Amino acid sequence: MIHNPHRPQMESTEERPLNPPPHITHPTPPHKHKHTLILLHGTSMTGPSFASAFLAPFDSPIFDPSLPVPVTAPSETTRLLAGSGTPPLSPLSPTFSPSASESAVLLLTPGLSQLAPPLSSALSSNPSPKIKSSSQSANGQDIADLLPQWKLVFPTGRERKTTVFGGKKTHAWFDIHIFSDRTIGEDSSIEGLRESVVYLSHLIKTEIDLLPPEGKIVIGGFSQGSAMAMILLLSGELSSMGVDKGRIGGWWGASGWLPFRRQIWEVISNSAEAKERRRRVTAFVRELLDLPAFGDGSESLPDLEGGKYTEGEKIFLAHGARDVKVRPEWGEQMRALLSLGGKGSREGEFGLDYDAQGKIYEGLGHWWCEEEVRDLCCWIEGMVGDLP
Repeated sequence: MIHNPHRPQMESTEERPLNPPPHITHPTPPHKHKHTLILLHGTSMTGPSFASAFLAPFDSPIFDPSLPVPVTAPSETTRLLAGSGTPPLSPLSPTFSPSASESAVLLLTPGLSQLAPPLSSALSSNPSPKIKSSSQSANGQDIADLLPQWKLVFPTGRERKTTVFGGKKTHAWFDIHIFSDRTIGEDSSIEGLRESVVYLSHLIKTEIDLLPPEGKIVIGGFSQGSAMAMILLLSGELSSMGVDKGRIGGWWGASGWLPFRRQIWEVISNSAEAKERRRRVTAFVRELLDLPAFGDGSESLPDLEGGKYTEGEKIFLAHGARDVKVRPEWGEQMRALLSLGGKGSREGEFGLDYDAQGKIYEGLGHWWCEEEVRDLCCWIEGMVGDLP
């Protein structure tokens, strides 16, 4: 049994605000829903505001990586959207019922602040040979044009006090103390991580239950949303709820980091087998977040070879080389721990053996760009083969 003396006592969830309904975008006829993409936001955004920015046309100002103004609140995103031709969405956009023909869902999680000022960086572009890149532009084209058969789901985190914003309440997946060092005050994130893992797992299971057998879910996020997605993966909560890993197409993270990475490294540092390393990490995360043990309450976890332990094996992590809010090296440290890459590094030597690919985008700060979104779609195509 793993004990964490620093874990705070969980407060009662009574009278706490619930998660607002997610914003959902459906395929445009005559296209039928085949898969789902779930995208997670950060503390200064909501699902609808993230959707407004992420679904903007590629030739709009919102996709300009040279924008000099940091976007740190939904109001700033709204200001940028005013020149993009994309109307801002209501924070409580209704959840639409899927049609009987829908078969796939994409979940995206938004991040904390959105644009960092330009900063010189010694990092160079590091495209993965496994990811096809397509950067040609088309006037008015957006991600929905590249994924015509995909349902896009943008959940919203609960409103909670956020230390980095002076205790102001924001819609966040968990608390953050300081941008410059994500390990400071890390224990305060535990309660939010737990609540969000449970909420997102139920949301994902609901979306899967609505799909035909061939439907896939891809889960991803930006900034804090990326961190949230990776903790969800490592928690094993989808397996605990009986979700078959075959329904999870993969995991995507942009400008993210891995919470409790140092502690996770200590958990796996003395284990030679990938199967055992994954078991230890899941046990640690579940104990940390005060999640119920698997099965009969013992320390045993579902068998890795049985197809019920891991939720998807493929991960694509993207990062801007000029990101000063979430440093590119934090993203690389996360990728090295998740994979067996990073030769000569402790994380690389004892990684979790996921197919974790990474790419750095030159000139990009804490935001996303057209090339990155197109790379995401090409990566998805490599998994499910459904792009036009």
